[in-house]
Amino acid sequence: MDAKERVLRRSELYALVWEKAVQRVAVDVGVSDVAVAKACRKHKIPVPERGYWRRKEWGYKVKQPPLPALPNGGDPVIVFHATARATDPGTPEVLSPEEQVEQRPENRIVVPESSEHLARPVRHTRAALRKHRPDTYGLLETRAKDSFCVQVAPASLDRAIRILQALVEAFSVRGHEVLDGDEHGSGLQVRVQGEVLSMSLTERVKQIPHVVTEKEEIRQELNPGWKPPTHDWMPTGTLALRIGNAPGHPHHGRVQDRANDQVEQRLNQFLARLAESARILKAQREAAELQRRKWAADEKARQEAQEKAEVEGARFRRVEHLARLWQRRETLLRFVAAVKERMKEARPELVPAAQAWVDWAEAYLDDHRPTDPLFFEPLLERNAPRFHHFRWTGGYGERDEWLERWRW
Repeated sequence: MDAKERVLRRSELYALVWEKAVQRVAVDVGVSDVAVAKACRKHKIPVPERGYWRRKEWGYKVKQPPLPALPNGGDPVIVFHATARATDPGTPEVLSPEEQVEQRPENRIVVPESSEHLARPVRHTRAALRKHRPDTYGLLETRAKDSFCVQVAPASLDRAIRILQALVEAFSVRGHEVLDGDEHGSGLQVRVQGEVLSMSLTERVKQIPHVVTEKEEIRQELNPGWKPPTHDWMPTGTLALRIGNAPGHPHHGRVQDRANDQVEQRLNQFLARLAESARILKAQREAAELQRRKWAADEKARQEAQEKAEVEGARFRRVEHLARLWQRRETLLRFVAAVKERMKEARPELVPAAQAWVDWAEAYLDDHRPTDPLFFEPLLERNAPRFHHFRWTGGYGERDEWLERWRW
């Protein structure tokens, strides 16, 4: 990529960063905003603080500090190494597919000159606005389910209605569907490519110094502790269309009046952002659904593996339990055999008692064989009655079951 140099005097860069935002200066110069900010720090050029441009736009008084003089009193040259792609004015702007469609001449949206023949949603919106009185900001507002979410001054009402009528007609041509709003005051919504989007039309306001009225002077005399407000709000006439649930940065879903470009001339751009927002939301929803299905499949596999491990563990503990009983039975059989050997050496009068015990023990051990349950008991499953007994580890089979019936 061919590199080009952009040379600016220190005073020239100072004038640029106070004329427009650093990001816009970076685009004009052909470098990143980080490079511009770094050059300003290096050459001690003050830059606007955060919120400066917003306050200036809203009519607040803002201060611009002077450019401090350098110790040598010079005005050094600052060299920016810009790329050909960034500085070449002939480089075409990359447009989204939705913007390309809206730029076609046949899709141009024209705002009607009068508000006589209106669609039903627009009529409901106008009727709802006319029922209200201006609020403390001097704006009429409606968020009803059957009307668009609008917040404009009475002087801008006719203009707002004509903009909404042009949008409704454009929705009909493009196959978008106007839907009733929700219970949270969203106003009418629009279904675009299967996605439901909320929108609003608002007017900006600005602060103006409050003029104390005669009534307020009398009230302040009667109540010295009461203070009149320091400022009032006044509508500016600047309208803005917003997409309530647009993905990404909030500015992406907003189209507003500019110095030489009003909302009426930017309705196609707003329609393009509606379609682009719907496409992005649809992709996000599908990705989220795919992720949800993957999580559900992983959870199902985990549960199946856990259930399989529980069943195998229960089977193992069942066999282990019988093996312990078999080992104890073998120990007792050897003990009975030892008693019988001892009977051969015992006195005759002691043999009958021992013989009775031996006969009972042999009969009992012959009747309780730990190997027999495996011939009559089916393989343990989760729904088997004994499954939950052998499901958990520890504690089972540890008590002396020879003092009670064995659990076959």
